[in-house]
Amino acid sequence: MHTFYKLKHRLLTLAVSIAIINCANNIAHAQNANDSLLIATTAWKSKPIKEGVVWKQAHYTQLFDSEQEINLVEVDLKDKKLGLALEGFSDSLALTSAIAQAADATVAINGGFFDMTNGGGTTLLKKDGQLVNSTTLLSKNGERTARSNGALMLKGRKTSIIWQNDLDNLTWDLKLKGKNIMVCGPMLLSQTQINPLTQDAFNDNRHPRSAVAITKDQKLLLITIDGRNAKAQGMNLHELAYFLYIYGAKEALNLDGGGSTALYIKGEGVVNYPSDNKLFDHLGERKVANCILVY
Repeated sequence: MHTFYKLKHRLLTLAVSIAIINCANNIAHAQNANDSLLIATTAWKSKPIKEGVVWKQAHYTQLFDSEQEINLVEVDLKDKKLGLALEGFSDSLALTSAIAQAADATVAINGGFFDMTNGGGTTLLKKDGQLVNSTTLLSKNGERTARSNGALMLKGRKTSIIWQNDLDNLTWDLKLKGKNIMVCGPMLLSQTQINPLTQDAFNDNRHPRSAVAITKDQKLLLITIDGRNAKAQGMNLHELAYFLYIYGAKEALNLDGGGSTALYIKGEGVVNYPSDNKLFDHLGERKVANCILVY
């Protein structure tokens, strides 16, 4: 009964919050109570990958009035036997699956934005204390954008996602103290609240999406939303933030999406449906500049 009333209270609170957000932003594909219930009551297909790591998959036919294919991996941050790492290249690209296999990782998801022509990341990546790439993804006016307003920080077993909402601060990420840092964005949730998102094509249109999140019970979530297909229409970032809020995330960071979206699991291969080959199969990966790895 306690769990039921907690869920009921959460859904009522969220309904009010989303009504306010929708009225303020007039966002496309607005969420409703049915979406909340669908997300909260989904029976996921679930498979343990190793102790502390679980792969979940769900297909929705009417979530946000659309077809949605979602894969996620839950990593128990309290499990001392698990390891997390970042991998990336300063001036080259590789498939997410190839990066994972070369590192003998259990799980991998694509990371931040990158230069498709010259390789390397366009949002900051620091690995084992070495700066691999700094943030060069700026607006036409030379200002920071929301696509680099958050950072995933790995400090031993302590994992955090932080939000920088001062876009005038061009070098905030270079001042972060940590040996393993990945910058991306926009930040979707902060302190269990849905972050405000501007109205623009990047945020409002549906695409394949990737995200990393941390739940209130200390699970790291690696999430892919497939898109650009009749069987998987993708989400806009308002929908993705809403989905993660209902799922129980307290912090969430958007990663590079579109054709880059890929989730690899050792022994399973690429489990989502990457869109770069325009087919609904597991073969359409795009080369990327960096990844988040689980060992």
